[in-house]
Amino acid sequence: MALVDGQDFVYCPKTTYVGSAGVGDGCLIGTRTRLLMVPLRVDTAIWNQSVTTTTWRLGDEPIGTALAQILSASDLTVDALNATLESLDARIEATSLGKLDEAKRVRVRTGWFSRGIYHSAKEKGPGWSGYPLKGKPMAMAWFEFYRALPNFVS
Repeated sequence: MALVDGQDFVYCPKTTYVGSAGVGDGCLIGTRTRLLMVPLRVDTAIWNQSVTTTTWRLGDEPIGTALAQILSASDLTVDALNATLESLDARIEATSLGKLDEAKRVRVRTGWFSRGIYHSAKEKGPGWSGYPLKGKPMAMAWFEFYRALPNFVS
């Protein structure tokens, strides 16, 4: 039986990627234990003279299309999805994998000025890492998905 978005995993097909490759478009996939930010298309300025655009692919497919196919596979399990996320992090340059089961705190913000998912290795204070979520409905869906985690803070 296929996994269900919002019940077994959460998926944000388009968000802002900010990472080692630069700034651009990305997507975000989360399970209750893993969170993977994947760059889709990033523009990088070089000495303010030229712009290089990098588009990621997985095999022959654009990475966004390939990820959507992976998530819709009828035989995919949560454990297999977690293993896939870890494999993608190792294989695709500039991805970022968060291990939510090892985080001390997880937070989803749904406000006007701050919408995103954040995790911290510290029990108190600064030190959050996170990713933006596009739109209030998307942020609310992620909030509902993660709010039952034992390390979730509001």
